[in-house]
Amino acid sequence: MIWDNEFKRYKMKENREEMRQDYDNKKAHVQMLIDKYKLEKKKGKLNKDELARIDDDKVRAEADIEILKDYMSASDRGIYGCEPGKDFPEGFNGQEQLIEGLHEIIEMLTDYMKQLLNK
Repeated sequence: MIWDNEFKRYKMKENREEMRQDYDNKKAHVQMLIDKYKLEKKKGKLNKDELARIDDDKVRAEADIEILKDYMSASDRGIYGCEPGKDFPEGFNGQEQLIEGLHEIIEMLTDYMKQLLNK
């Protein structure tokens, strides 16, 4: 059971890292679009349709960034749990706390077995 949860935690962290990389790429893409928009607008070389397309791409990328932020936050809560708060009044444990609890149970059972053998 511990190995199952450790594997699940590993995959969750791996997935979180992929989301972070995608997030970083989207942020860089948005910055590139902003720079391109400013440069082209200053030069006056692009027509209004092309400037509008760049602006639309930027808006879509920013929406993707917000979605990725939410996914990363949810992933973090799944891994590390969360304290009681506005969104989760009772809080909850994540994979880290679950695995830690299972290790504590193993220690308790080991101590109990030693006590039984010593009687």
